[in-house]
Amino acid sequence: MVFAEERHKQYFNWAVSGAGTAGSNADVANTTSRQLTNKETNSLGIYSAVEIYFSFSPTAQNINKTNDLILPANTLTFITVPKGARTGGQNIYHKGNATAIFFNFLSTTTTTGSVRLVEC
Repeated sequence: MVFAEERHKQYFNWAVSGAGTAGSNADVANTTSRQLTNKETNSLGIYSAVEIYFSFSPTAQNINKTNDLILPANTLTFITVPKGARTGGQNIYHKGNATAIFFNFLSTTTTTGSVRLVEC
């Protein structure tokens, strides 16, 4: 039952990250990139005071306002962390040398706002 014990450790971690600020969409260079602190993180809890564009990537990168997804303001959302976005493809079945992953976000308007993150 080692596999079940390993899954339990991975799925029941809860790490509150410091709040970040979604920058103004006046310039994509205002994108905030937060590196997830644990390469075993499976999902990300997100609460944003403003509507945000978001993406995951193996390095910090600017938002693409045309293609990236949007999360509504004032909504608690849990998103699965895409393991394929990691360099090395870390997942529950393969314990490779994957690097951490970044969560990138930017306000969809010129209004900035707080974004709270919890790694699970």
